[in-house]
Amino acid sequence: MFSEIIYKKYNKVSGVYVIKSKIDDRQYIGSAINLHNRCCVHRHNLKHDNHHSTHLQRFYNKYGDDKLEFNVLEICSKENLKEREQYYLDNNN
Repeated sequence: MFSEIIYKKYNKVSGVYVIKSKIDDRQYIGSAINLHNRCCVHRHNLKHDNHHSTHLQRFYNKYGDDKLEFNVLEICSKENLKEREQYYLDNNN
């Protein structure tokens, strides 16, 4: 899920991201001022069974890290993060 490419490419970059299941249509959409740091926090919390999203934590506990992928949906300014995140939440099929 959390490749080295994400770590290196998106350090100090703000944007909207999705954590997607590789086995069904479940996904978690979020935004971050620093995508690299946010990715690390998600990974740490999931590994330590302490993620704020109960659904994502249960999925991780059942299927593991290799059944999730972290993708950047859009790079945007810090000022537009919430607006752009809401766009993806509203248009999520």
